[in-house]
Amino acid sequence: MAQNISVRSIFNPFLAGNLVQYVIWRFSVQDFSLFSSLGRTHVTYIPINGKWIYLFAIKDLFNREIIGWELGSTLETEHLLKAFEKALSRRRYPKEVIFHSDRGVQYASDDFRKVLNTNEFVQSMSRKGNCYDNAPMESFFKTLKVEEVYRRKFNTIREAQYFLFDYIERYYNRKRRHSALGYLTPVEFRERITA
Repeated sequence: MAQNISVRSIFNPFLAGNLVQYVIWRFSVQDFSLFSSLGRTHVTYIPINGKWIYLFAIKDLFNREIIGWELGSTLETEHLLKAFEKALSRRRYPKEVIFHSDRGVQYASDDFRKVLNTNEFVQSMSRKGNCYDNAPMESFFKTLKVEEVYRRKFNTIREAQYFLFDYIERYYNRKRRHSALGYLTPVEFRERITA
């Protein structure tokens, strides 16, 4: 099996608080005023020939759509920034959008925080050691692994890219129905709201 990798996290109470718990408490995810006002991001590991590749993904919590993602052979922040750039090219976000993540070093990096500040986004981070604070991303990655990753053996990053593109862009966003969205797909839900 793939080698063990440990992920460093940064605990600095002055970095960013957990703002998401207050937003979710005050509003329903299907409140139309929240459209594109809350993003989630996370990274997961995918095995390839006894090694790991890393999938950075960004989800719009309003309609559960994966709006940016990037595969990388390392956990470097550059892959997160590419996923974030893709998300920004697909959505026009208003100012003060909350982007939530865990406390991984990529999310605490100066480069990522600079991009958030440049776009006037607000950073939110999970409490230390609390995976439940980022449950929507944990849930997506579990679904991805059960429905796609564990059913295949990827031999190359290019092969993984092909199948993950097919799963995320063609299936998850456009065909997979969500009970929380009234059994619509993420794209159907967004199109119905913005029509």
